[in-house]
Amino acid sequence: MAVLSVITFIGITLLVPQIASKSAIGLNALKSVLKSSVLWKIYSATLLAVTAQFAAFTYIEPWLHTQHSLTTSVIPAVLFVYGIAGLIGNFLTGMVIDKYLKITVAASVLLICAVLIFLGLSGKGFSESAVFGAMIIWGVAVSGIFVGFQTWVLRLAEDKTFPASAVYVAFFNTAIGLGASAGAWMVSVFSVPLLYIVAGSAIGLSVLLVVVIPTRPVSVQRSLEQSYEPK
Repeated sequence: MAVLSVITFIGITLLVPQIASKSAIGLNALKSVLKSSVLWKIYSATLLAVTAQFAAFTYIEPWLHTQHSLTTSVIPAVLFVYGIAGLIGNFLTGMVIDKYLKITVAASVLLICAVLIFLGLSGKGFSESAVFGAMIIWGVAVSGIFVGFQTWVLRLAEDKTFPASAVYVAFFNTAIGLGASAGAWMVSVFSVPLLYIVAGSAIGLSVLLVVVIPTRPVSVQRSLEQSYEPK
């Protein structure tokens, strides 16, 4: 991991271009971000969806060990396939996110909801191919959430992308910790299958927030509305 980190550092240094940002920074810009009801909807959806995602994903290995069709030696391959699916999902999301932002995020949320509930309800009788199929769908779909919400924040923040992104990252990392902690409690008190059912239901609820979040900045939306007003 250390060697890969060095390679990544060199790649970023040599290949990623410098970007002259016009984003506002400072305490006033942060206050403005925290007053935005639209951004708060994205942050809330992120908190709910990412908490549910990591509550389930943190305990994916214990769930895999419950499947009679999987040998211990196959489990690393399942996790590797999940990771590759996530990588592919990043590319697929990048191809459609600009034009179909809300649809992409909503579809990703619903797919993960369906997969997690299905995993939780299916007990220990999954076939090996079904496990791999579920991991591929889950891996691809989760990219739509990660990339989608961050893209949404950057699109709606306008000239406050720095503080808006900082708040988003804070919510995202908080959600990781909350998800792992909630998952630990659920597993210790109940079971991994019930955790998956609850996590799937929770991530599904985030679609209610997704559908009401606008895809254009407020200023752009107002301009469009004014352009359609009768003269």
